[in-house]
Amino acid sequence: MKKLVFAIAALAALSLLAPTSGFAQLDLTANNQIGIYADTDATAAYVEGVDNLTSVTGYLIVTNPYNEAEGEAAAALGGFEVALNVPASCVLTGAAFPNDTALNVGDADNMIVGLGTPSQVINNMVHLATLTFLYVGGGAPAEITLAPTEPASIEGVMDVVIGSDRIEPCYPSSGNFASPVFGINTTDIVATEMSSFDNVKAMYR
Repeated sequence: MKKLVFAIAALAALSLLAPTSGFAQLDLTANNQIGIYADTDATAAYVEGVDNLTSVTGYLIVTNPYNEAEGEAAAALGGFEVALNVPASCVLTGAAFPNDTALNVGDADNMIVGLGTPSQVINNMVHLATLTFLYVGGGAPAEITLAPTEPASIEGVMDVVIGSDRIEPCYPSSGNFASPVFGINTTDIVATEMSSFDNVKAMYR
């Protein structure tokens, strides 16, 4: 499966030819974290005051993409694999990619994406996708978590492709696949502290 994203990236390259947001106290210092945010600056991981049957936009962002093998920050990403767990109080209505050369061979909630032209890292972040949700929770909190894709290039984790050929594991900004990375009508969403991230990362070494 480790060749899966490479194949997708190649396919993408071939395709070139043919509401009120709150501000969570986020710790964005850990490497290779993926979260969903209410803005493209990754300053808010939740939205409040959302009425029933309202559309909500979230931004899927990887922060501090890092090449562990080279011991250096990534300059660009060539692909990614991320799955979403969306509660019944929300309906995922779309996933759009700011990189217009992106090719998703998965689904909107199971994204296996190759980028024909790598996305540049800007301010230690890459905006991977813009997500739209229809909130149907009637005012109740809705929490969204992330998960590894099916299939996954690296079993048990999400991942990004550094440049065009280095797959790096990625982890939820919450520090735990069971903990939400984005909330609607709840403020109880905080990105992982560095110590929590390191504990999660150690499980996969």
